[in-house]
Amino acid sequence: VTVFENETPRLVYSKLSTHVFPDMRQVIATINQK
Repeated sequence: VTVFENETPRLVYSKLSTHVFPDMRQVIATINQK
């Protein structure tokens, strides 16, 4: 995994979610709705 410099953990996680775990985005959205 590439280290993202000068970026917040949330932004890094967002990129990982988009490029590595696209399916997790729906899971997280479902959890956040609860």
